[in-house]
This record gives sequence, structure tokens and C-alpha cells, in this order.
Amino acid sequence: MKFGIRFKLVALLTVVALLPLTAAVLTISAGARELRTESFGLLMQSKAAGEAMGLSISLSKDIEKLRLVFQDDAAVARLLGQRTTRPASSDRTRPERGIIAERLRVLRRTDPRVAAVVLTDRSGNLVASSGAEAGEYLREEPWWKAAWADGEGKVFITSVRYDQAAGVYSANICMPIYLGEQVVGVVQMTLDVSRWLATLKPTVGTHDVSVMLVEQDGRIAYWDDVRHRGLPMRVPLVSRASEWYGPVAEQGSPGWRLTKDHEVQGYASLVLPEVVARGKVEAPPWTLVLYVPTSQALGPLHNLSVITLLVGLGLVGTIFLVGLIVVEGGFIRRIQRLQHATHRVAQGDLSHRVQSARKGWLGGVDEVDELGDDFNRMIAKVQQSHEALRQASELKTNFIRIAGHELRTPVAYLLALCKMLRDSRDTDRLIQALQTVGARAKRLDEIIQAMFKIMPDQAYAEELHFSQFPLSELLEEIYLACHPFIESRSQHLIIDHAEKGLAVTADRQKLYDMIENLVTNAIKFTPDGGTIRVTAGRQLGQYVTIAVTDQGPGISPQDLPHIFEPFYSTSDVMKHSTGTSGYQKRGIGLGLTIVKHFAGLHHGSVHASSSPEGSTFTISIPASPLDEHARPSPPQGDGI
Repeated sequence: MKFGIRFKLVALLTVVALLPLTAAVLTISAGARELRTESFGLLMQSKAAGEAMGLSISLSKDIEKLRLVFQDDAAVARLLGQRTTRPASSDRTRPERGIIAERLRVLRRTDPRVAAVVLTDRSGNLVASSGAEAGEYLREEPWWKAAWADGEGKVFITSVRYDQAAGVYSANICMPIYLGEQVVGVVQMTLDVSRWLATLKPTVGTHDVSVMLVEQDGRIAYWDDVRHRGLPMRVPLVSRASEWYGPVAEQGSPGWRLTKDHEVQGYASLVLPEVVARGKVEAPPWTLVLYVPTSQALGPLHNLSVITLLVGLGLVGTIFLVGLIVVEGGFIRRIQRLQHATHRVAQGDLSHRVQSARKGWLGGVDEVDELGDDFNRMIAKVQQSHEALRQASELKTNFIRIAGHELRTPVAYLLALCKMLRDSRDTDRLIQALQTVGARAKRLDEIIQAMFKIMPDQAYAEELHFSQFPLSELLEEIYLACHPFIESRSQHLIIDHAEKGLAVTADRQKLYDMIENLVTNAIKFTPDGGTIRVTAGRQLGQYVTIAVTDQGPGISPQDLPHIFEPFYSTSDVMKHSTGTSGYQKRGIGLGLTIVKHFAGLHHGSVHASSSPEGSTFTISIPASPLDEHARPSPPQGDGI
């Protein structure tokens, strides 16, 4: 199965970006929910600890209040100072009992939490009560024994129980009454638990909090559920707190927890001082539990988490889509353009190039752009190589065609002359035949020499041997070499020096071949008696120019663009001059090709212009070798 680069990049982005970002968003969302839950739990814990401490302080104050009411009081001292096992019935103690009974009733009326208050003497006889009559014997009651403590005295707080006399679920504060250092009686204050804890209306933030007072064994002594307010309170000591185990049941430090009932609970133990009102304190291990339903406490957090999660996922998706768009526009499309270019090239279109805006990805040039540039350069070189191969193939074909024609005729003529000379004894004919053989041999040599000069794999065609020499001396040598041909056709060769003593640094032999080729072509196409002019001078940009002008019939516009191509000859060979046979035959089409090739080796150029009155060929080469990377452009390019 084939997967495209787009699919692979999408898969890669999904693995390295989308999935990690999504996991990060989910982790952050879960972490935020957990942090918010923990923060709310700690807030519930703090609230429970504060309320438990308030209840503990309230009990301590109630103990202190009882001590202040009965301790070191004269009426109490007269009433309890007797050492009898039964309460005195004399009229002498009746006023004191009335005073204390009224005081107990006032205490009950002023504090609605107080359900009843009773006072006993050291024998357990009930001597005063906020509601009942005196005379009841209470010495055998557990609470009395705990508070009497064998005469030592101890503050004792009972567990929550149902008080039949008061008709309420209550907790009793029992404490000894002292005269000096001696315990002379015990007082019991019954607190209505529902009224005692009904004063608690804790809130956490905007949430109303439910309250439970739980005994050590898990029985619920008081239960105020905000969801059932207005309904009768559940019967205390019947229900048990759920999941009552672990730290919450161990009466340790305050804490919080999430229950299976979907509640956030904060809990703290009620802790009283070890000594209050001169007596040691013994109290039941109550735990105050505050709780809020999870849906109420964490509902807004859940909604916020969902919104945050959706926004986060939307942001991640947007970033992912933007990344895809950026990758699509900045990477995939450029790869596809490169792929399209390779397909076009594979189909044979070597002229196709990768189009690049040169902006790159995110505004800079990157490896893809460099790859495109390298591809274009590679294809350009391949195209050049292909064109060179094509030209080489065409050159080979033309060479075979031209050489087959040009070489076959002289060779056949030479063979025929050899056969004739073998049978002839005529001296004059032999001399004439030898002259003809020499001419044909010269023609063969010209063809071979031209081929050696143009073939690119020849060392002569590629290597340059620079030397400095006066240009006038080179032109003089060419003049002398061509003079016999000029004289035979009654022509005139004029050498015009624009600058005397002009020196040039070049490959002398190749420059000689270039100028000689142009001069011999001019002799060939100029009519008998005509004039050939050679002009040499210096151009701007440190270039030397040599121009050869003839008076031939000119070159047709359709031939002019092709005259520097190998083996190309003008289409109308009859336009040649009517001179001797050596000049009215067309060549093999390599002379101008050699001129252009040698000029290019010198980093120069050759230019041709033509009209019906004649043609001018101009060579431009540097006066001295130039650095490859700093040479200026030649004044005229190759071509027409």
C-alpha cells in the first residue's frame, strides 16, 4: 500500500503534535479538576476544624459558666455544707433551695440550649432542679459517679442519649461543686443537642454545608442535611456514618475525603482542655463532619473543566489545522512541484524547471528551496550534456556525410591518377598529374586539420598557451601568408591599425587561426579585384577587436543565424565569387565554427553583420587573460 507524503506528514504531526497536545490538555484539565477538588476539600477541612474548635470552646465556656454559678456561693455553701446522707428537711435550708432553684430556672430560660439543670449534694441527693422537685436520690447514676470521682471531682460530659425527663436527645455536662478544696456536690446541665448544634450554619463559599456529629462507633448523634431542612430530623443514634473507618474514625488530625456517596467531607474532632474549672475533663470522642454533595461542590468546576477542555481541544485542533496549512503551503506543495518537475524531466522535457518564489517556508530559504535550485542546476547540466551529445551526434552525422563526400572525391581522383600514371610515359602529363595530386592532397589535409581544430577532445582545441606579442606582427604574418591568393585574384588586402604598438596576451596560434579563417573566407567571397579590410583596435572594458570586412554578395538573413554551426554552408553556393577553382568551391563548414570556439576559449566572442555590399566579422577578446570570476562581459555576443 502506498502512502503519500501528505498522509505521512499528517500522521507524523498527529503523533508528535496532536496527540501530545491533546494529552497535555487532558492532563491539565484533570490536574485542574484534582487541584480544585483538593482546594475545596482543604477548605472543608479548615471549616470543620474551625467549627469543631468553636464547639469545644462553647463547651468549655459552659463548664466555666456552671462553675461561676455555683462555686464559692454562700447559699450553695449553706445548702451543701451539711454532712448528711439525706437532704435536710428543716425550714432552715428552705430559703437556700428556693434561691438556687430559681437560679437554675433562670439559667435554663436564658440559654435555650439548656434542657435541664440539677444539683446534688455529696451524697447524691437532689437538692435543687430547674424543673423537678428535690428529694430524688441520684448517687447510683453513672454520670454522678463519674463526676464525683470518689470525692476527687471530675468534669464529665456524657455521650448523646435520649433524656426522658427532658424529652430531648441530650448531652450532659456534669461537674463537681467545690467548697474550698472539698467536693460538696455535683451539678448536671443537660444540653439539647439539636439546639446546641442548630446554631451551626456553616457555609463554604456559596455552598450551604450539611452537619453531622458522629460518635466514636460511627453512630450519628446529630444530622442536619441541607437537602432535608424543614423536615423532621432523622432519629439520632439510629443511622451510622458511611465508610466510618480510617483516619476519620481514628480521632486524629482534621482532614477531608471524597465518599462513595458522592460527598466532599471535612471532619475534625472536638478536643477539650484536659483541665477546666479545677477539674479534669472526660468527654466522648465526638467528630464533627461537614459535607457538601459532589455535584454541588464540583458541578461548576466540572462545567468549567468541560469548557476548558473543549476550548483547549479546539485550540489544539486550530493549531493543528494551521500547522497543516503551513506545512501544505510551505512544504508539501513545493515537494509536489519538485515531483511534478521530475516527472516532466523523466518524460523528456529537459527545459522544465522547478518554479520557486524564493520566499521559502515562513519567509526564509530552506533546504527544499536549495533542493529545487540544485535540481534546476542538475537539469541544466543534463540539458547541456544532452545538447552536447545531440550536437556531437549531429557533428558525427555531418562529418560522416561531408567527409564521405569531400574525402571520396579526392581519393577517387587520386586512385584514378595513380592508375593513369602507371600506364603513361608522357612527362608533361606526369608533371600535371603530380600537381593535381598535390592539390588534392592539400584539400585532404585542410579537411583533416579543420576536424582536429574543432573536435573538443583534442588538446589543441582546449589548451591555451598565452604569450604577449604585438598584434601588428601577427597581422603581418597573415598578410604574407595570404598574399599569393590575393595577388592571384588581383585583390587588395588592407591592414588598418587603430592603435600603433597594440599588444595582446593570448594564444598566438589560435588567434592566428581565427584571423586567417576570416581572411581566407573574405578572399573566397570577394570578387576578383575587390578589397578585403582588416581593422584592429581597442574597445572599452579591456577588449581588443579585430574586424574583417569583405565585398562579397552578403549572407542571407535566413543563413546568418546558422553560420557558426558546424558543417553549415550557405544555401546558395553559387554566390561565391568567380575566381579560380580553389575559391569557388564551398568548404566543409568548419571555419567559422573554429573561430567561435577559439574566441570562447579566450572568454571573447565573434559577431557577424552582412549586407548586399559585403559582410563584416568582428572578433573581441580580452587584451590580457581575465580572472574567471571577475571578467567583464565582452562588448559583443556571439551570433549576428
